[in-house]
Amino acid sequence: MTAAESVSSSSAKQQTSLNVSFENHIASWSQSFEPNPSSLGLEHFLREMGLIFELTHISPGSGSHNVLRLPSLAADLLLYGIPLELMDGDASNIPIHWLSSVFAELKHRLPQEQCRTRVLTNLGIHHARNAEVLSALFGVKFPEGRKRSTCGVYMVALCLPDNLRSEMECDFLLLIDVEGLCSVSLDSKRNALTHNNEMATVAAGLSDVLLQNISSHASCEFETHFTIIVNALLRIKESGSMPICQLLLQDEGIKSLLQASQLRHVSEMLQIETEDSETSSVDKYSANMATCSTCIKGPWSNMSLSEPVDTQYSNAVLKLKKNLFEALKDCATKSKASSLPEFTRRLCAVWDSVKTESFTIGLQNTEIALAFSLLCTEFSMWVDGFLENIESWLMLAAKKIFDTKAKALDAAVQNELLSELKNEAREEIKTEIDKVRSRVDAYLMQDDLKMSSETFRPALMSNIANLQNRVTEETIQKLETVNESHCSSTQLKNFETLLEKEQESKLQALVEKSRSTKILLQDTEIEEEFEGVWSKTLSNFDFRPSEKGNITARVAEILKQNLISRGLQKHMKKLEITGQSQTDSFQVYNEHFGYRSRLRHMFEDNNRLQRLGAQEVACNIIEEYNQFVANKCSLTADFSDSYITEMLENVEKALKEKSMDIRSAFEVDLKVHLCNAACQDFQKLHDRYAKDRELLTVITANKGMYLAKFIYRFRKRDECQRVASAFSSMVIKPTVLDYINRPLGMQVAEEIQAKAQQFKSPQAFHQSLLEELIKEDRFEKFLQYLLSYDDFRRQKIQETVVAHLSESTNLNKQRQQRLGDIVGKIAAAISQTAEGTNGVLSDTKPLLERACLILEKDGDVDVNRDSLIGPAFSITTEWDCFVKCLMELLATMRLDLAQEFSQNVDVPQLPHSLPVQPQDSLFNRVRGCDKQCPHCRAPCEEDGVGHEVHKALFHWPKGMLPDGSCSMSCISFLENMGKSKLEKNQDTQVTSKDLQSLGPNWTISLDDPNSQKASNYWRYVLTRFNEKFAEEFKQEPAQIPDEWKTITQQEALDSLKEMFLTRQGC
Repeated sequence: MTAAESVSSSSAKQQTSLNVSFENHIASWSQSFEPNPSSLGLEHFLREMGLIFELTHISPGSGSHNVLRLPSLAADLLLYGIPLELMDGDASNIPIHWLSSVFAELKHRLPQEQCRTRVLTNLGIHHARNAEVLSALFGVKFPEGRKRSTCGVYMVALCLPDNLRSEMECDFLLLIDVEGLCSVSLDSKRNALTHNNEMATVAAGLSDVLLQNISSHASCEFETHFTIIVNALLRIKESGSMPICQLLLQDEGIKSLLQASQLRHVSEMLQIETEDSETSSVDKYSANMATCSTCIKGPWSNMSLSEPVDTQYSNAVLKLKKNLFEALKDCATKSKASSLPEFTRRLCAVWDSVKTESFTIGLQNTEIALAFSLLCTEFSMWVDGFLENIESWLMLAAKKIFDTKAKALDAAVQNELLSELKNEAREEIKTEIDKVRSRVDAYLMQDDLKMSSETFRPALMSNIANLQNRVTEETIQKLETVNESHCSSTQLKNFETLLEKEQESKLQALVEKSRSTKILLQDTEIEEEFEGVWSKTLSNFDFRPSEKGNITARVAEILKQNLISRGLQKHMKKLEITGQSQTDSFQVYNEHFGYRSRLRHMFEDNNRLQRLGAQEVACNIIEEYNQFVANKCSLTADFSDSYITEMLENVEKALKEKSMDIRSAFEVDLKVHLCNAACQDFQKLHDRYAKDRELLTVITANKGMYLAKFIYRFRKRDECQRVASAFSSMVIKPTVLDYINRPLGMQVAEEIQAKAQQFKSPQAFHQSLLEELIKEDRFEKFLQYLLSYDDFRRQKIQETVVAHLSESTNLNKQRQQRLGDIVGKIAAAISQTAEGTNGVLSDTKPLLERACLILEKDGDVDVNRDSLIGPAFSITTEWDCFVKCLMELLATMRLDLAQEFSQNVDVPQLPHSLPVQPQDSLFNRVRGCDKQCPHCRAPCEEDGVGHEVHKALFHWPKGMLPDGSCSMSCISFLENMGKSKLEKNQDTQVTSKDLQSLGPNWTISLDDPNSQKASNYWRYVLTRFNEKFAEEFKQEPAQIPDEWKTITQQEALDSLKEMFLTRQGC
């Protein structure tokens, strides 16, 4: 039906009603009244304009020619934001001719391409502040029916900005406001219910988006007001067009919440029902979810500029506006925007249906709306229970999928399981839907609903069918998503496991490198190492295979466009071989050169030099191409069309740099040759990355995170290694060596003392020295003995110790045993501190001090902790990792020491490396008294070190010491004194006093019978080496008596032994 037809049809039907309306107006004008200025507004004058214009159509001769200009004036006012009344709510009348003319004038003022419209309607009772709501949202001014008792449907046209035009696919937003709905009590006006239903139905029928404005004022006629809106929705649903509904609550009272809940259930039920059969279940679900509720607590107006802005109120208004815009955008996806003539025809159709009451639900009926709303509420509860059951089943199904850990990447197993779960889901949903359908049937069989059950049943059954389809599709999608998520997560874990393995080996190598070189690695070096690990992991990782795309068509298209841009369309036939495998190398032919060029070089061996030059250029370009491919394939990225474009540009650049007389066929053939090679080379690259693209995207996106973790782990591990190495070298190793070596010196000394009898006492050691000297019969040894008695004794002990160590096999066993003991104690102490610290960040210094204390207390080991003073060992790290480093270093140290102990030892230096040196221990045991005779420097042979009077068993004769080294030789002095005694018959006591005066603390007596015997030893020595003593001391040889020369070595040894035996007997 055209606009003219709609107008003529409506005119005929309304002529009688208009006559009655005019008669009523004339009757009211005849009464005297005083108009109230506050109740008179512009909308009243515009209404009269419409009535005057309508009167000219009913009675053509009743108006002047100027009346025809009224629609133009109304169109101008509409464009300036003045509301246009669509329906007179007081008279229940729509001036169709007037509105058609106004819209026609509006259409003439606008370009044809800017007449697309969407309709947003605010539907609420007169207490709902409808005009204030639209004013707060869009800044428009509507008649406030609450103040002026205006009753009607008004419209304002808003021109949309460019961004909203493209998103909503319309040029104008028509805002419709319903004023005065339910403003008159039903008891005071008989037709009020009919007029209210008419206004609500017309407003809802014109809407693309319907804002259901729920008033904050409680009303005793709540059910009646609620049923008006529900009936309007039911009638519009019956007409075949259902707007997207939005809810606005102005408070959170119980009645407002109840009405909002019931309206939401009704709207969702009707919206799903009116979806196009071809619309997918996902779109239907989105439409269902589009019914949003927004609560905004005023004030909607009368806000003073001095009052602070309520941010909560502003945010709520902004949220409502966004919801409305989203709903308008959804309209663009479902239907095309209507033009102004289409809006006019739509208005006529709705008004005709209302006036003829062609709807199933009458204008006076309230029972069906209440019954339907209650049924929608019950149905919503059944649907919630149904969705909960399906959600529970879905959780169990997801658990089954996740239980297939070992076979997560087996495509056959996963596909079979997924197929089974899909079939099971369909059966489960069908079973639950049948339960809902049974409840609906039982509900409709109630006595008070049997009469209207046929009205509700189609909507409910269609809704149930839509619900089943939607939930089935949604559940299957969730199963596929869970399955894919499980496979992807398994793949990601496998990749991270492989990456972790590669990183671990690389970290160990880097830490070892840092430890051996003692050079701190920079971040750039670590990043280079990580790049190698990353590339190796990607190349070794087994991505899931997926469908591979052939890049030949893409390469051919790029080459085609390149030749077109170069003006080489005549060579297009050569592109037919693009993508074919080629085994031959590129060859230069005579056809690649021009006729004149070939003519100039025809005598040069058939253009050989020219062809060789071109062949060399081609080979260089092919070499550059091979390097280009190698560089691109080394990147962690899939094939890109830009690779071919860049390659062709490189060819053109290389040919431009070479000045050769060649035809375009050479360039085309070379490009075709390279593109064929690129199809093969880059196809491999594409096939490599045509797998698990989403996983690869996630992995690539997290590369920076993996790199940061790699650097962090290296830094912490290197720090642990450095601190652990320092602790090992500065604390552990000295402790180990001290524990091993400290008792060795005493053990060696005891072994020697038990084995060698000369170390039983100082006299035995002295006897052994003298016996060894006379047996060796070496002047150098006697000289060393006489001049450096202590050094000589120490040297002999040192030689004894070295000889013992060279022959002994127990030393290595003892050290190895002590090494095992101390390493075990250290490991136990460290392990004891590691209890309960797995993965915990700790300060290492207190824990190291604790390990030392445990070692001292439980292991009975002396630990030098001076190195722990200061911050050098204070780092924050995972103690278990630090312990691991310490244990590795401890094991390495044990192996090194064990190998060192088992190798050939520098025996002469070994005693000096021991904390307690065995030669010192032995020397202290055989040391005796350190005093020497003041006359001849013979050592004191008295036992112990506490005696006051010293006595030597063996005095050294004169001639064995240099002149002036002492007062005189004891043996010479005694002999001379003996002779003097015999010759001069002097008293012996006098001589003893004289000797005592020479050595106050020494006992030297002429009466000692052993003095003569003991001197045989030194007499023999002096007689044996008299000449050498004189030569060494640079003096005259001593006068040797004849009887001394008769003393043999054995007699000297016998006198020595006899003297020591006599000493022991004393």
